[in-house]
Amino acid sequence: MAQKVHPLGFRLGITKRSKSTWFARRGKFHKILRSDAKILKIWDELFVKSGKALQSQVVGLEIRRQVNLLQLNIRAGLPAQLLERDCAIFHELKKQINDLEGNLQCRVKLIKTLSAEASAIVAARQLADAIEKRVHYNRALTQVQRNLEEAMNPTQGQRARVRGFKIRVSGRLNGSEIARAAWVQQGKLPLQSLNADVEYHHEKVETKYGIIGVKVWVYSGRIIYRLPPLVF
Repeated sequence: MAQKVHPLGFRLGITKRSKSTWFARRGKFHKILRSDAKILKIWDELFVKSGKALQSQVVGLEIRRQVNLLQLNIRAGLPAQLLERDCAIFHELKKQINDLEGNLQCRVKLIKTLSAEASAIVAARQLADAIEKRVHYNRALTQVQRNLEEAMNPTQGQRARVRGFKIRVSGRLNGSEIARAAWVQQGKLPLQSLNADVEYHHEKVETKYGIIGVKVWVYSGRIIYRLPPLVF
């Protein structure tokens, strides 16, 4: 049986960067690591309360630490609209992190991404939300599949943002006695190519029958360059 490797960890330092970047002196590593975990917990709590509009646009959170600065890079599809509509959430995020990290200046930065609707994170969230609302898994799977197919086959004059994808749900689907898996795949998905731009995300859905797992892989093409080294 083949060994399963995380698609993002497999490409760290080649075409992907870590979601949290910093260096620590000896004896302080565990403190910063624990602080990162608390920041992610704060973000998750605010993100769950934010509503579907924000959840459908935000595709990632990155933590960057310098000597006296903590910067949070939030990648979103429409950052200008998010600032107008969900400004209070970002202020609350900054306030809670300032309370946590009293000796560091906190900065929240919104970064525009071109393909939020074709993101594996957004697709996995949509599928997980539908299953949590007791929508039949086949219907939910088909809806997410259509959204990704639209990104694979854009209108004339636009570039295809997705070259291939795979969606997988597993568990006691619709309350069946025996756990099983259902999946769909279209296009190319070269998981063994290090220069392949593969995005991956998984979600866990708690139902009254047990936990349903949702996994989404999205392939956007090949990257012909490698990441330069980080300079601090």
